Amino acid sequence: MRRRGGRVFAARRSIDITRLCTALALITAAGFAGTYRAGDVTVAADAGAFSIPIFFTHQEEVSAATVVLDYDAVLYTVTGAAVDENPVIPEWHGVHIDATWASFGFIMDWAPPYAGQTLPAGVDQRIGRFLCALAGGAAPRTAPIALAAASRGDPPLFNAYVVANLDVMAAVVPGTLTITWPAPSITAISPESTAGGEQLTVQGSKFMAGVTEFRLDGAPVAGAVVVSDTTARVPVPYCAEGGDRRITACNGGFCAEGYFTCRAAPVITGVDPAIGSGGVVAVHGSGFYPETTAALDGETVAVTFHDESWISLAIPACATRVVHAIEICNGQLCAQASCECWPGAAIASVTPASTAGDEVLVVSGSGFVPGETVFLLDGGPVEYTVVSATEALVTVPACTAGGPRTLTACNATLCAGAVFQCRGAPFIAAISPAVTTGGVLAIEGGGFYPETEFRVDGLSVAAVIVDDAHAAIEAAPSAERVVRVVQACNGILCGDGAFTCVPAVAISGVEVAMAGGRATLTVRGAGFLSDSAVAIDGAAVPFTLTETGDIVIDDVACAAGARSASGRSCSRWWRCTSGSIRAWSSTPP
Repeated sequence: MRRRGGRVFAARRSIDITRLCTALALITAAGFAGTYRAGDVTVAADAGAFSIPIFFTHQEEVSAATVVLDYDAVLYTVTGAAVDENPVIPEWHGVHIDATWASFGFIMDWAPPYAGQTLPAGVDQRIGRFLCALAGGAAPRTAPIALAAASRGDPPLFNAYVVANLDVMAAVVPGTLTITWPAPSITAISPESTAGGEQLTVQGSKFMAGVTEFRLDGAPVAGAVVVSDTTARVPVPYCAEGGDRRITACNGGFCAEGYFTCRAAPVITGVDPAIGSGGVVAVHGSGFYPETTAALDGETVAVTFHDESWISLAIPACATRVVHAIEICNGQLCAQASCECWPGAAIASVTPASTAGDEVLVVSGSGFVPGETVFLLDGGPVEYTVVSATEALVTVPACTAGGPRTLTACNATLCAGAVFQCRGAPFIAAISPAVTTGGVLAIEGGGFYPETEFRVDGLSVAAVIVDDAHAAIEAAPSAERVVRVVQACNGILCGDGAFTCVPAVAISGVEVAMAGGRATLTVRGAGFLSDSAVAIDGAAVPFTLTETGDIVIDDVACAAGARSASGRSCSRWWRCTSGSIRAWSSTPP
């Protein structure tokens, strides 16, 4: 391209060959040399607009240039061209676009005084670019970017540049146009964690049905479905172990990666309670997720997720002992544990409710299991027999102290208790009368029960229990004075008391022997003791007990007179002048 009369025009085909050859010789001699180079371009099939850069290398300062591009209109079209702003801005540039070729040219020094506006020498720089658009339906391929060596148009245009007002033909180095599939991207994978065996939703961009290939940890995935250019469904097999997994989406050689987590096998450290009667049990461990599943004896059950260290599930109630198998799974990765279900033992009543021990108590309730249910007395072993699910017999040893005792029925660790009373030791505070010839005695004390046993000298006697502090017994008469021991016993726990039993006194007759106005009385009867008391007219008198059991009273003043006697239970009357005699072996009546 040459500047003439203030305009730029293309050299015609009728150019003076001699002049041209001379110019070329001058150029060659001067060492003018340059190279046009089309930049390599890589563009995605769906990219739309792109540009082909043109680079130029020259040995001298350049004042003007023309570039011609041949293009395959089936592959792409040229929509425009631009001259890049270089260190010196062109004063003029022009663009021409045809069906299969396009050109642009520029002049650095367009108007007088032609002050030397030029591109500097020896610099490899981009001087412009062709603006292009891909044809529809372009497939990945590589094609040359052809800078025409021959002329195009009329008048013809050449790849030429101007140095020192001379057109110079440059060497032409073509580039390549590489059309690729668009590079995809992955922005999210859901769910973020999975046990596998499901389709994951992959979100991103540039997903293309029939083009985009999905890979799992580098291996192709069969069955991936592109739903739209932003969504795909990728099946993931069951996880063989936990950890991060990679999904790759590739359009040809352009790939994008995303990550999700494979849930590891859960770990079970304990089940609480390990033995129960049904209800909710907690499973402790690690590696639990909201999606973690559970099976009880092979049947799926509902799981409540609390956190990664514990979950809970329900165990049904049981009528007999059952060992349950628990399986906790993240997909096909599972952990096993077990728990036991027992019927819950309950005690409704203990009969009798109070005891002195050394007897069999009848325990009524529920959940008793022959061979399994254990009975404990105050936490220790005791003899027992489970009769049925509702009845047991427990032998309680003799109570060594009074107070409440706890009887417990346990099915494994499931226990229920009931309280019965051990009767304590009774005590006797007083016996009334303390001296008696027999009959009813009143007992005062404490710790008396309807079952309290009363004994006299070791022999059981009938008793009337008035309340826990009062009772009555009947004492047999005695032919002699004797101290009798009374015991109130609750089992082996006893309290003692004592009373004195004396024979009953009866006077059958009084014989009077008179001498000198004095009398000797011989009192005959029964029940007389050496320590009996004798009184005449209320005044105690001394006496002598004979071997035959009679009482002799000497030196009794008595006037002669009529005598009469009247008998009473323990006295006899006679009349001297007037008088009475009494004898007794206990408290005077």
